[in-house]
Amino acid sequence: MAVSAGGADMVARPVRRVMMAGGGRVALRLANQLNKRGNLQIKIVDINANRCVDLASQLPSDVLVLHGDTVDEDLLEEEGVADMDMFLALTDDDEDNIMAAMLAKRLGARRVMALINRRSYADMLNGGMIDIAVSPAQTVIGELLTH
Repeated sequence: MAVSAGGADMVARPVRRVMMAGGGRVALRLANQLNKRGNLQIKIVDINANRCVDLASQLPSDVLVLHGDTVDEDLLEEEGVADMDMFLALTDDDEDNIMAAMLAKRLGARRVMALINRRSYADMLNGGMIDIAVSPAQTVIGELLTH
């Protein structure tokens, strides 16, 4: 699996507050899974207003769905990104994911993860401001090799 992680703090404190950039299928499934664990504050931010309405209808009422741009510094500050234990950039745009994750980290999010489809991007981000860079293609290859 193409994952880069940094620092011993990665496992030191439990994750209680999560913000997701992008409201696609990955975010929907992840929010549902995380919500089953309980005791988590989950926020999803998506730029598409119609998708926000759709997400809000499919998720439990304690998952907050927000309409906005996750590379908008003011929005992230207003929504308390500095208090987030984990910020997940899960849009279908690598560049947006990289920028949103880097911005969230700069604004105080404890850990950030970016979904990166281009393997070369994920490799470049290793050891940088982004704590975890995940390449789905590499993850699938890794899973196939383990079986």
